[in-house]
Amino acid sequence: MKKNMYAGVDIGSGSARLAICEVVDGKAKTKYFELFGHKLGHDNKSFGTLTEQTMQDTLNTFRKILEKCDDFEVKAVEFSATEAIRAASNSKQFLETVKQELGIDIRILHEKEEATFAYLGAQKLFKDSAENVLVMDIGRGSIELALGSLNQREPKEYISHKLGTMVFRDLLDSKTDLDKSFNKIIQQIKTDFNETINTWDIDFKNSDQLIGLGMSLFTYGYIHGLTESEMVKGEGKELTLDELYSYAEDQLENLRNEVCHRSNKGVLSQGDVPVLATLIALLESAGLDSITLGRTRIPQGIALELASK
Repeated sequence: MKKNMYAGVDIGSGSARLAICEVVDGKAKTKYFELFGHKLGHDNKSFGTLTEQTMQDTLNTFRKILEKCDDFEVKAVEFSATEAIRAASNSKQFLETVKQELGIDIRILHEKEEATFAYLGAQKLFKDSAENVLVMDIGRGSIELALGSLNQREPKEYISHKLGTMVFRDLLDSKTDLDKSFNKIIQQIKTDFNETINTWDIDFKNSDQLIGLGMSLFTYGYIHGLTESEMVKGEGKELTLDELYSYAEDQLENLRNEVCHRSNKGVLSQGDVPVLATLIALLESAGLDSITLGRTRIPQGIALELASK
């Protein structure tokens, strides 16, 4: 077993992210990363609970993750979960089953931890010129906002909005009113964002910075036909408001014409189109013209934390 190999698993609403890291001198270098799909968020949204089939399928997914950790001779691994498990009515039962069958104690991240991990993971992208940096991590079940600056190790403000992409998917069902529905999503998200920005009493300047993590980067990758392993190519890319509206126009047309995202590169699924609305909403609420894309590094943060214990 290699002494400096640690793994973190971030269980979101639609997938579990595994990062196997080599930790040396307090820094984590990702040696292996993989996304594992699941239906925890789908069940929670549809039924308010986790079905037996989904729980069993997820257990099998966790087994695959543990096997991958064994392949890399990982010293320790920690599983963490966010909105997908937090909100389910039978989450306690699921956690107990995972413990009994796999010996895994899933750590439920509270909102501050989730926002802080997102913030820390984005710090390599912070601009020296920005007095305020607002980091947004878009997930399937929730959106985390964390506010800070280059010189702040942890965010000075944070909040979790229950506005993940799955919340708005069904609003795009009617193909005759897509433009109206898309704008409705933007306005609904802006209402929440505006309230947060006003509460924090922040007046963004042109030199300030917005960073989008999570589904922000993946949506850009899907539009440009990148595979999951190639998504890193989009990190650091800045998207303007005009570009986002242009992407949205193209993707709404794809939805209108029922172009299949599975068989056509560059086409977003109905569930991913709300990501564009979320990015647009943040830019307009902040009064800024661009947003920097980055990777969510919650599993890397967990691995690094494990190594320090």
